[in-house]
Amino acid sequence: MTMNDLAALLPILLPALGGLWVLVLVALLGDRGVRWAAAHSLVMLALSGASAMILLSQAQRREMLEGAVLIDAQGLAFHLVFLVIAMLTILSSVSHLAGEKAGHGEFYALILFAVSGMTMMASSLNLLVIFLGLETLSISLYVLAGFTRERVYAIEGALKYFLLGAFSTGFLLYGIALFYGVTGRIDLQGIAARLASARDVPLDPL
Repeated sequence: MTMNDLAALLPILLPALGGLWVLVLVALLGDRGVRWAAAHSLVMLALSGASAMILLSQAQRREMLEGAVLIDAQGLAFHLVFLVIAMLTILSSVSHLAGEKAGHGEFYALILFAVSGMTMMASSLNLLVIFLGLETLSISLYVLAGFTRERVYAIEGALKYFLLGAFSTGFLLYGIALFYGVTGRIDLQGIAARLASARDVPLDPL
């Protein structure tokens, strides 16, 4: 992988690396580092947004990781939307979590991991990468749903969400298996080509 390839993946990698760094920061500082965790999360999201803007200005369509990930204007636009929502969530949650006595830095790491999962899904050309991004997002949201664990309703909501997600994951994997069984492919372009040839219709490019 070249440096250009690595730079193209920065919108996905920076939130994930930021989440890991926030976890290290929380382990070192404890609850005293909550505001530092929020500030570092905002910085990592801003850097990810800057990298996405640079890629948008280059106006290039890049297929990465053997065609599993597509870096294009549409995926980057979705990424910027995710970043704005995540930054607003972080800014509005600092005082709220302190009032709820749930001011823990892990909250911001989960936000960053969720952004990375969403961006992975938006930039995917492969069903397994979509599944990986969805699980990264879902696991983060399961924990966030029950983050105020002192509240019974939070634990109940998180458990119900987890059970619903588990069943949904099973249906998704079953659908992926059916697509692979019919077409022998798990990449979206390959699946579209096989289905179009089987129906004898022209292929509509992605």
